[in-house]
Amino acid sequence: VGLGAFAANGAYVGSSVSPRSPHVGGAALCGMFTATFGGLTRDVLLRRPVRILHSHAEIYAAPALLGGAATALWLRAAPTQVEQALLLGLWLTIQVRVLALNRGLALPTFAARGTSTLPLSPAPYDSA
Repeated sequence: VGLGAFAANGAYVGSSVSPRSPHVGGAALCGMFTATFGGLTRDVLLRRPVRILHSHAEIYAAPALLGGAATALWLRAAPTQVEQALLLGLWLTIQVRVLALNRGLALPTFAARGTSTLPLSPAPYDSA
């Protein structure tokens, strides 16, 4: 719930910088940064692995970005409906996060540098 609240609030603050025509992408990024960097700071201070930096862990920043984008889009379409925009961002962030946790969704991982999934030398041919 905290991730959604901070994502929506960060997007709202980002949208309020230019209330006539807020930049949706910038406001969505403000929401994501607000939501995720609090957890990053907590993990660093507690000397735990930083959740947002591990791609094998559950999806963390993507729901915050989607919730922030939803809040920013709503505020751009209807600037006076602040409460509805905040609730939409909160709800969407929570729904995407719960869906990702329940389905075991994670970000894609890549092979470490210097490793390959292809054989280094061709297999010998059978001469028979």
